[in-house]
Amino acid sequence: MPVEAFFTPCEVRTDTVCYFLEPSQLPTATQEWLIRTIGTAPNGLGITERVVRKHLQRQNLSAIVLIPGTAFGCLQYYDWLSAGTPQMWCTDVCRISPEFQHVLPGETRTPYKKPTASPLPALLSCMMDLAKQDLWVMVEVEKLVGVYARYGFQIIEYNPTLKATIMKKVRP
Repeated sequence: MPVEAFFTPCEVRTDTVCYFLEPSQLPTATQEWLIRTIGTAPNGLGITERVVRKHLQRQNLSAIVLIPGTAFGCLQYYDWLSAGTPQMWCTDVCRISPEFQHVLPGETRTPYKKPTASPLPALLSCMMDLAKQDLWVMVEVEKLVGVYARYGFQIIEYNPTLKATIMKKVRP
């Protein structure tokens, strides 16, 4: 089931972050680059090129936020809580290692420099700024609950149907 459209489709790049809004509606070349970049990044989430392609075909993603060569995460505007209105969900957060750097279309590869600090605070900040509302996350791996709590997410409940801890970060 497609997520509700939240953004106007576009690709926005700054010096440090790339935003792909409504990625299912972006040009095929951009989608293929995203499939390759996200689908081949090492992660423990089971995200493969096939999974990314399926998300794009089913229009499951509202945005992809990418800090090139460092990390990425997705936003999904969907009513996972069956509350009657969609929430903005932070999904598929992943660090990118050097061997999985893909060059953005029209750019050249830059030398990899391992970040001295976790890219998660910067990534979550970008996602919060883009969403302009509270962010939600479903945490399926118990040890990650503490990680998200360090970045301001509060536990709302454990959902046995989803087999996940639901957490929320309130927009300041």
